[in-house]
Amino acid sequence: MVPPNPEPVPCTGTGRDTAAPVPVATLTSQDLAEATEDAAHEEGRSDNVCKRFLRWVLSFAVPGLGMYSEAYFVFAIGNLKPIFKALYPECWVTFQTCSPNLSDSINYSQISGIIAGQLIIGFLADRLGRRAGSILTASIMLLFGILITASSGSNSGNLFIMFTVVQALFGVGLGGEFPVASASANERAEQTKHLQNKRGETVVLVFSMQGWGNLFNTMIILACMAGFGQYAPPYSPYALEVTWRLSYALGLPPLLFIFYYRVFRLRESTVWRQKRESLKLMGRDAQWTPRKTRLLLRHYWHRLVGTSLSWFVWDFAYYGNKLFQSTFIEVIHPGAGLLAVLEWTLLNSGVALVGLYCAAFTIDKTWMGRKRMQAMGFWWMCVLFLACAGAYHKLLEPANLPVFQFLYYFSSFWGQFGPNATTWLLPAETIPTEARSMCHGIAAAVGKVGALLAGVVFSLVDDRSKFWISGVCSAAGVLLTFLLVPNLTGLDLKEGDKRWLAIVDGKADEYTGPAIAAKHLSLLERTVYRHQARMGNMTLQSEQPLDITPDLASITAKPRTERTDSATAPHPVDSSNGAPPLLSIPDNPAPSPESDPGLKEALQRLRTRINLTAEKEVRAEHEALYKHLMEADLQVLPAWSADTIPYERHVKCKARHIRSHLERGGGKRQRPHKVFAMNNGDSDGSPKGHESAGIEEGKVKVYTNATQNLADAEEDTAYENVRHGNVVRRFIYWVLSFTIPGLGMFSEAYFVFSVGNLKPIFKVLYPDCWVTFQTCSSNLSDSINYSQVSGIIAGQLFIGFFADRIGRKYGSILTASIMLLFGILITASSGSNSGNLFIMFTVVQALFGVGVGGEYPVASTSANERAEQTKHLQNRRGETVVCVFSMQGWGNWFNTMIILAIMAGFNQRGAPYDDYALEVTWRLSYALGLLPLLFIFYWRVFQLRESAVWRQKRESLRSMGKGTRFGARKMRLLLFYYWHRIAGTSLSWFVWDFAFYGNKLFQSTFIKVINPKAGLLEVLEWTLLNSSVALVGYYFAAFTIDKTWMGRKRMQVMGFAWVGVLFLICAGAYHKLLEPSNIQVFQFLYYFSSFWGQFGPNATTWLLPAETIPTEARSMCHGFAAAVGKAGALVAGVVFGLVDDRVKFWISGVCGAVGVVLTLLVIPDLTGLDLKEGDKRWLAIVDGNHDEYTGPAINPRHLSAMEKFIYRFQNNYVAGSEEESK
Repeated sequence: MVPPNPEPVPCTGTGRDTAAPVPVATLTSQDLAEATEDAAHEEGRSDNVCKRFLRWVLSFAVPGLGMYSEAYFVFAIGNLKPIFKALYPECWVTFQTCSPNLSDSINYSQISGIIAGQLIIGFLADRLGRRAGSILTASIMLLFGILITASSGSNSGNLFIMFTVVQALFGVGLGGEFPVASASANERAEQTKHLQNKRGETVVLVFSMQGWGNLFNTMIILACMAGFGQYAPPYSPYALEVTWRLSYALGLPPLLFIFYYRVFRLRESTVWRQKRESLKLMGRDAQWTPRKTRLLLRHYWHRLVGTSLSWFVWDFAYYGNKLFQSTFIEVIHPGAGLLAVLEWTLLNSGVALVGLYCAAFTIDKTWMGRKRMQAMGFWWMCVLFLACAGAYHKLLEPANLPVFQFLYYFSSFWGQFGPNATTWLLPAETIPTEARSMCHGIAAAVGKVGALLAGVVFSLVDDRSKFWISGVCSAAGVLLTFLLVPNLTGLDLKEGDKRWLAIVDGKADEYTGPAIAAKHLSLLERTVYRHQARMGNMTLQSEQPLDITPDLASITAKPRTERTDSATAPHPVDSSNGAPPLLSIPDNPAPSPESDPGLKEALQRLRTRINLTAEKEVRAEHEALYKHLMEADLQVLPAWSADTIPYERHVKCKARHIRSHLERGGGKRQRPHKVFAMNNGDSDGSPKGHESAGIEEGKVKVYTNATQNLADAEEDTAYENVRHGNVVRRFIYWVLSFTIPGLGMFSEAYFVFSVGNLKPIFKVLYPDCWVTFQTCSSNLSDSINYSQVSGIIAGQLFIGFFADRIGRKYGSILTASIMLLFGILITASSGSNSGNLFIMFTVVQALFGVGVGGEYPVASTSANERAEQTKHLQNRRGETVVCVFSMQGWGNWFNTMIILAIMAGFNQRGAPYDDYALEVTWRLSYALGLLPLLFIFYWRVFQLRESAVWRQKRESLRSMGKGTRFGARKMRLLLFYYWHRIAGTSLSWFVWDFAFYGNKLFQSTFIKVINPKAGLLEVLEWTLLNSSVALVGYYFAAFTIDKTWMGRKRMQVMGFAWVGVLFLICAGAYHKLLEPSNIQVFQFLYYFSSFWGQFGPNATTWLLPAETIPTEARSMCHGFAAAVGKAGALVAGVVFGLVDDRVKFWISGVCGAVGVVLTLLVIPDLTGLDLKEGDKRWLAIVDGNHDEYTGPAINPRHLSAMEKFIYRFQNNYVAGSEEESK
């Protein structure tokens, strides 16, 4: 067994461990990727038949769910058209509120979106990878699928305007699914040993999910109609509306699943990844260039044209029939009701499914193949459609209707058992990997142009003409297939890539492999281009061991004697043993490469072969390492990945080692003998008790730390490079180092504090809801605040808990996904009146709050651990975390600034206000907040790396034989030893949020107190000033929190003290300060309190819960402390709504005093303490050896007053201990 998708371990020594040698000649670049899936397949062969059947179904059902959703939503239009006509007659029959071309507009817009998606995402999937393309399509389909279901408007006309636009956008995701799914299915079959001879079956089975999507959509609509008893007119409008909305809603769960699966479970295509790696290793450009485009068009134009036009004529007939199938059913069965039409549609879908499975199980057979199947399918369709057209009027007679029905449905069978399967498969097979997805997208887009034209043409002709047209299209398909379509049944996709590589190198005529065998070429290629003439006496060979000797001989003047076969002796022997060296320097040196083009070419070939040798050896080392660990019974999965160990760097290192050996004269080259010896590491994670298993403890200990060292080296190297740049570059690097990780907190503040900023606008725009309370409850404002904070609390608790289980990266992706989805719905909140609008607004705010809440523990723990794992940030952990947190201040500031700018742009400087301008203001302010959310969603899915501290902690626990599960015993130990820290950080956050969020949620009220005559614009200007003052406080905190004269504890005490004093002054002199002569003093006191709030408890309460708790429970405890804090905000929302303005200042002042007392009693100061020490102490606690821990984590200066004077943890501390010296 070998690990999935292993990446090379860096070359750090001069030799290689030989405990488990692996012959390089037997290890191909695909073996490691295939092994896991093949092992699972072999293991599953012994299971019972039910288990094997379930595994087989899942093997194509999960990859095919995208195609299922594509068919489900696309064909829903044809199924729902009769329902729309009955439900919205003013729009679909009398055309009072809609255009007469509405039905066509929906079809055309959807297909136009599909075409755009096929071209754009098809191109990007060859650049970004199949996984990234899959995630992109799933995201688009999920988002706009929700909006299709929620389509609404003031009348049916506006409803279908939204419906049409969203269908077009949804179509972009649908279109992208075509090239991504087909290319992925082809490459998965190619990279998996037991599927290589069943590639066609694998791909068509994935595609068969399209048939299930069509069938399930019809069944669900039918079931809903039957459930409501809608068997015949008159129909209930309520039942019909529920039917069409529910049918779309039930199409969303598969989209949710594939979004989750592709983000968290899907692996990148090994074929695509290794192709790009091999190009880089050979020094070739992995980018798609204009030259490659010209070569592709020159050598593959006929294949591209053949597959594209075949798809065009198929879609012209197929989609034309599907989009108008309700019309055809009316011809077959005049007067059919809604339920009868759906039943006939269901029968058609069932027949089509049978055809797809007949195609899947025969397409790889030598007696069938792709080309014969496509030609046969087109031929049968031609015969059947022409028969329908020729005998049309005769078939319409009642006695002949069953014959008409049979002919129509039998044509569906042959459409699936023919061109529908092959047109989806062939474009990905006939084109090399570098352009596979792009060309499949082009062919699919041309096909959808056929569907688009069919939508136009079929609406202009009568029913009989539709059959004539379909028959002619089928005949054209037969001719195209015979002329331009090759039959690639049984051909390895690698051969197509080898041929393409020869073409790119300008050596197309030198390729003699099976890709140009006559049986795999089209008629045009055989008779016009005669590619098969180059086959000659070609012999098919498997992958041979790499032999660099011929190239070496071409460089040296000394003759080469016979060399030992590398298949039996993979490493050349020393010349001292009788065998010649690999490279000997001749007495008369060869001419320079510049003067001899032949020599220059030989040198290039040598470099290529050296790189390939290096690649194989690095992979061999991985297998040896993995086998060695498994033989030692160590449950350690090596943590190599493209994120932490750049592939090219290690292979280049290996190649340098080979070159230096050759330059020294060749001979027997020593293999790297120190696979594990990367650095001596730390003793924290070393496994115990495995010496008897035949592996030294030190080796595994060093290996456990290897990945971390490499990740550190990358970031530190980048930092060192920047240090030598100019001041502008250094500043940009510094800003980006906290801006990108902090964008989640930016969005949190942007959306949360916008409620307070928009409240005055809502009062003016919706007075019936916010002033007179005709359509809303008088507690609406409070309800929005409470629901939002409640959602935040739920997110902090749940996502905080899961981020310790699934990792910081996936926790971050989860929060970004939730915020993006519900941020869109906040922006699009609507209703039949203002009351309904704010019901939706309130509910969505609560759901958005779940993502906001999860951002707290995930962002804080990630920032702490990033600082800990990065060498140049270890002494600036507090600064790093608070700078990330400062993005909360920028979110508040930008929200205020944007609302202010929009209001000023509409010239809304005073009453009377324009309703249109106010509505655009609040919606546009939310819409602009979606842009950062889109970026962080992309960043976290495709760029973010997992926290090395969290990952290595779990690996070290496994290597020591300890469980990674946080069970009941660990929970009891955590509460016993850390309850005071959890209570201290939680209650400090509670009293701070009570004062802070109470003031922020009601800040417009406070500004009215300071300036009673302020208009909307003036209120926003004062809010902007408050946000700016707060921002200054954030950066004062960031740049002093790591100083020994300040630290966390002193900063929190100082901040609480100043906030308490300032608010108590405001409360005590409240009436005096309201006098016009003293109003500026009041303003200064209020805004100065914002400065000290940020330069104090707002920064420290976010930092301390993640610092004071060990890694295993860090996110969970931070989430708990944050939830208690938000409970303070929730209570403040209640209390501040019940008291007058002066009492609010009294309450805030008392909170400041309580915060001082709590900080002095139960908050430790961890300034300068390494987080690893906290983990070491926790490990001792879990092992029952707490009293034996003597490290700096129990140094008195890092303990709270309670820990020092009640628990007296410092009694075990040994000054100058080994741990502290480290």
